[in-house]
Amino acid sequence: MKNLNKLYFLKIEIKELNDEIKNLSEISSPSLTGMPHSGKVSDPVQEFHNRKQKLLDKLNKKINKYVNELYRIETIIDGIEDAEVRVIARLRYIKNYKWEDIAKELHLDRSVCSRKLSKYFKR
Repeated sequence: MKNLNKLYFLKIEIKELNDEIKNLSEISSPSLTGMPHSGKVSDPVQEFHNRKQKLLDKLNKKINKYVNELYRIETIIDGIEDAEVRVIARLRYIKNYKWEDIAKELHLDRSVCSRKLSKYFKR
């Protein structure tokens, strides 16, 4: 049951990387005067591009990991025979609903939802 929460954290990581790439894209290139500011030679535009590319590569890896994790979790949930427990698991682990939202959706008490799912996975 603990491993089913990985999808939630991967979503957060993907969102954070997307935000970072967006923020980086909004930053304009540094103004170049042609005069060096220090003793080291560097190309700020190339460094900017390299940083953005590394972030894009990292994002693609996280997305691939997310897709694989989603498939794994879907397979586990599809194996649940009880339709009600299957719906609870899908709402909790794929849609990331809070227990209160699951209860409202299914017209049950939140403790009933969490208990049913917990009972299933303890078997």
